[in-house]
Amino acid sequence: MPGYRDIKGRFPQSASGFALVLILWVVALLSILVLQFAGDMRLETRVCKNHLDDARAYYLARAGCELSLAKLLSRLRFESQQQATEETQATFDMWDIQGNWNTFQLGGGTVAVRIVPESGKIDVNYAPPELLRQAVRNSGLDEETVNTITDSILDWKDSGNLHRTSGANDEYYLSLPQPYRAKHAMLDSVEELLLVRGVTEEILFGQEGDCAWNQAAGPAGTVARPQGSLPEEQGKLRYGLAQVFTVYNIRNRGQVNINYAPLSVLMSLEGVTPEQAQRIVAQRQLREFRGSGDLAPLGMQHIFERNQRTLAFGKGSDNTFTIDVHAWYDKKGVCRKIRFVANVNLTDKKNPATVLKWTDFVG
Repeated sequence: MPGYRDIKGRFPQSASGFALVLILWVVALLSILVLQFAGDMRLETRVCKNHLDDARAYYLARAGCELSLAKLLSRLRFESQQQATEETQATFDMWDIQGNWNTFQLGGGTVAVRIVPESGKIDVNYAPPELLRQAVRNSGLDEETVNTITDSILDWKDSGNLHRTSGANDEYYLSLPQPYRAKHAMLDSVEELLLVRGVTEEILFGQEGDCAWNQAAGPAGTVARPQGSLPEEQGKLRYGLAQVFTVYNIRNRGQVNINYAPLSVLMSLEGVTPEQAQRIVAQRQLREFRGSGDLAPLGMQHIFERNQRTLAFGKGSDNTFTIDVHAWYDKKGVCRKIRFVANVNLTDKKNPATVLKWTDFVG
């Protein structure tokens, strides 16, 4: 037929060109579909890998929790029996309980553990107003915010509905988009401070959302910068209030144990300079402070005289600990974080440790 085939039965050049273009379009379309499919598969593979890494890191962190609690109990038993040997002392050094990050290898991954005795923190329910104010001030906040937060904390606990100069009462909280009333009672948790006027998540938690590798944790088997140590940057939030405040220092009625207090707490005490706080930390790593007389050789007897109602000594009153556990297999991957508060009672042979609070975080 003319217009379709020539006399030898061949398609004309125009028809051949059209077929070639059609084939190229089909190939291009198939290539796009293949690339899209490959991209989807890569994404699904990455998502599955992330889920797997997350699960592995989480159970690595759970293992770190069990191990850290077991080591803590072992340490406390040896200390109570005064049977420390060179081997147990090496364990003590590895499982530091002065708020330092301790890192080690476990199950092919890395685990970082920080054990903080609650007796070294300021009990927000019992601390005198000026100690609260100084602790908030040392975090690096401006004076207006310091006064607002401190007065509002005190108003939150007071039974009456009157408020201090920079504080807040029910009238303020009921005017919020999501209204509520002040508690007018003691706090049940540090996180409850988020309900108090002036306190934000950044102010409360600081950089605690970072994984331990971003919080000055050293190589495996090392001890990192002390918890609560203050960075040198001026005008920046130095620490979150959750690092210095607690509601579990009940036995001491708010007294701060000088053997476990982080730098940020020590510097909140009346008359303590940053240099003196550093010297106290260095000295207690060599020998614990058993009484106010141990401050005299350091020329710091005045610290006890000015903080008699605030300071506690020795180790016998430490039975509640906050334990942070961070775990990861790759610094470019997932970091799982767990924080729990444990109360220790060595006289209970069946259940020597009770978990008071447990929080899972996602890194």
